[in-house]
Amino acid sequence: RHAGRSLLETICAELGFEVGWPAEPPSLPKRPGGAAKNLSTKSESSKAADGRRPDDLQQELAKVEAKVAKLSEVLELLLPGASEAICGVSPPSAVPQRPQRTMAGFWLSDETEGLESLLEALQVPAMMRSMASAAQRSLQIDIEGNEVQISSTTSMLGRQLEETTTRFQVGSSFSGEQALGGAFTAMASWIEDKEPQQPASLHLVKQFATEGIQLDELFFLQQDSRLALTTTLSSSQHQFEDRKVELHRQEELEAFCAELGEDLILKRQLSLPGAIKALPGGSRVTGLGPVGADAADQEGPTLTDLKKIQLPTSVFLCVEAIRSTTYFSKEGGSEGIGESVPSELLESLPPEIRTALAERQEAYQAYQSPSPSS
Repeated sequence: RHAGRSLLETICAELGFEVGWPAEPPSLPKRPGGAAKNLSTKSESSKAADGRRPDDLQQELAKVEAKVAKLSEVLELLLPGASEAICGVSPPSAVPQRPQRTMAGFWLSDETEGLESLLEALQVPAMMRSMASAAQRSLQIDIEGNEVQISSTTSMLGRQLEETTTRFQVGSSFSGEQALGGAFTAMASWIEDKEPQQPASLHLVKQFATEGIQLDELFFLQQDSRLALTTTLSSSQHQFEDRKVELHRQEELEAFCAELGEDLILKRQLSLPGAIKALPGGSRVTGLGPVGADAADQEGPTLTDLKKIQLPTSVFLCVEAIRSTTYFSKEGGSEGIGESVPSELLESLPPEIRTALAERQEAYQAYQSPSPSS
């Protein structure tokens, strides 16, 4: 202590200061006897009482904070702005204000276009085609990066008719088997959308050994949040049939041209007044001719030529491919109040939270569709 004083006095003298030391060092309050020992004993007894150390408490606190953050995320998804209104703070930047849409999840079919023509081309009997039109299809799609699993179930009147599960990696070839067509080899790829918020579409190309049959399946999300599955059937060995339709009125011509692409291929199945059979989606216009003609006298027309054609006229088509589209609605979502909770987040929630969300969704659907007596 005295050596320290001398050193400080020397330094202060060099700086032109004079140090005034107190005659006696100030007295400090004494710690009550045995306090340290008692504190240590209390700490040990506290540890022994609940069996946890400070590190354990910190870990549990971190878990609680993670659960609170997850519940805040769910709250923000269901009721945007609620976190800020309740807690007085803005939601963390990691919480998406609008969750990215995904085709992963459970889907139920709503309607199908062109199925009759597709099944007819696959030589399915008429009775079976009628049954297939009344059947309902469900899809369970699971996506982890490029790993995809699609489980498909077909049922009618509550009875399951068919169930298949296909697991594959996008970008790699795989094989499988289905009721229509049998065994196949396939390749899957992603098709990126121009819109940044729109998820990529999934494209599957299935090759069957029978008559060079090929099935193109395109899964994509529509703007109305429904999943559309477009199936295109083609064959490298033969075309399916030639067709001819007669157009007599301007309304028929406009309706026909509205369903054609620039390549003169029908985008979807089209039924025209007076026609016995609907024109399959995928049919291609090959020529034009007068009413009653058996062959076209103008081959290779453009869409502009067709729009300006003199009526009445005959349109000749070649059915090289048949296209059918099934539309699905997602089950288990939270449509109507806020945004849907992503399935990945929903599965990570405690069971009681998932149950509460399911009850809330059921109550909302009942509110949207009141009984006739109410």
